Amino acid sequence: MGAVSGTTVRSGWPCAGCIVEVPGGTRASRPIPMVVLLHGDEGAPGQIATAVGPVALRRRMIVFAPQCPTALGCRLEDGAGASTNSWWGWLQYSRSYSDAWLGDQIERVESTYPVDRRRVYLVGWSGGADYLGWYALEHSAAFAGVAFVSGGVPYHPSCPSTRLAGYFLLGSADPRYQSGQPVAVNSILARCGGTTRLVVLPGLDHTGAMLALSNSGYATRMLAWLTKH
Repeated sequence: MGAVSGTTVRSGWPCAGCIVEVPGGTRASRPIPMVVLLHGDEGAPGQIATAVGPVALRRRMIVFAPQCPTALGCRLEDGAGASTNSWWGWLQYSRSYSDAWLGDQIERVESTYPVDRRRVYLVGWSGGADYLGWYALEHSAAFAGVAFVSGGVPYHPSCPSTRLAGYFLLGSADPRYQSGQPVAVNSILARCGGTTRLVVLPGLDHTGAMLALSNSGYATRMLAWLTKH
């Protein structure tokens, strides 16, 4: 993770493998926004925390990057004898999936640090973005906006209970974009009255869109867009 001076970093809290970063000088009397970052099928939050966390901290946002919980069955076989923590795999295949788990962890962070609960944002990369196609829409009242990076599955085809702003960052050469699923999620949010922004980066593949967060400044653009909502 790129260091930002004065930041408080907690690893392994409030859940196993999870990361919380709090900007220096944060005061209990002045609640600030929080961004929740969901990893992809690499299975751990370090990559997305590195790509988005420093930008969020400079914008004076609390960063929470949870790891999908191994203890609750968040493990997906990759077909080659290995397994990984996968948000969408947990949702689709685990009998011990808990739709309340992520919200419970967010509440633990909110009970410890001064989070402005009107300005909590979700960002998912790859399999984390796929999962948000369910979770963000099902729990829309808890969030001010959501960003999908290289993913998004229309698990929740009906309108969310409240309008939800959605930002989509995709590469034109990414099979996830070419599947049409992330664009379908965008269409659901737009049809239901939410403000959306669809950014398709020419020639970039699945990993390329993730790298564009740090290499081409898209983390800054994405968070600037989200925090207007």
